[in-house]
Amino acid sequence: MLCCQKELGYSDDELKNFLTEEINRQSVRSPIQLFTKEECVQIILFEKYNDTEELKKIYDKAGKEFKKKLKEYKALQNTSTNVSNGNTSITNSNNRLVTLFIAIFFGYLGFHRFYVGRIITGLLMLCTLGLCGIWWLLDVFSILKGDFRDADENFLKW
Repeated sequence: MLCCQKELGYSDDELKNFLTEEINRQSVRSPIQLFTKEECVQIILFEKYNDTEELKKIYDKAGKEFKKKLKEYKALQNTSTNVSNGNTSITNSNNRLVTLFIAIFFGYLGFHRFYVGRIITGLLMLCTLGLCGIWWLLDVFSILKGDFRDADENFLKW
């Protein structure tokens, strides 16, 4: 299209208006929209004039926005809400009942902590036999109460 700009007799402003109208006419909504319509027009014009610094700014901004949206999307896929205590809290895919059974039978070895991704504290429990049973009992009651969290600090779901 840009190669035809001179042949069609478009000035930069006319080209900008034409592109904006085309983008509006053909706009397709996507779950993650990286560029606004204005940024799309700017990208085309910056590419035309080889303005790499301005292009880099726009692409860097879009990259940051994409990473943020992707993180939110993954968090939504892997979490659910838990309203058991009147508060909405993020929960992960680790099952609280499974964690409880592991904690009751093998908790003094820290296996329940390995299950939820807390490797370092799992190793500490393994070496100290659950701090001679005290840490193990605290974890069992914490799991029963619903205060036990995984490595990402998310509550466990039933």
